[in-house]
Amino acid sequence: MPQVRQRMTAVQSANPGNSFATDEFAQIQTFIKVVEDGSFSAAARCTNSSVSSIARQIQALQVELGIRLLNRTTRSLALTEPGQVFHDRVSTIARELSNAKSEAASFRGPDHFLTCCSDTRTWALIFH
Repeated sequence: MPQVRQRMTAVQSANPGNSFATDEFAQIQTFIKVVEDGSFSAAARCTNSSVSSIARQIQALQVELGIRLLNRTTRSLALTEPGQVFHDRVSTIARELSNAKSEAASFRGPDHFLTCCSDTRTWALIFH
């Protein structure tokens, strides 16, 4: 149990003030971006973040998973074997999520809209 508590503390201290689930998803997106761009600095430029912010997110993700995902030196960045497996899986999931969002958004238009039912204080999807 102390090991789990240490991991949670490290993750929370790397990202104070945010919900854990949101942070975890952001960390995974950052990891994908770092791998795709080939460096922390390139990912930071593309996301308008600092290199230290990118490094903290990657560190928190590695602590949460309990494995090293990347081998990083001042001149190179390489995926570890578990990092490659993790990247392959989360990249596929991220693509599928993006596709699902696009597919759902394709239903927007005059025939499908979201409206508020004020008498029940709930949102309902109305189809005409």
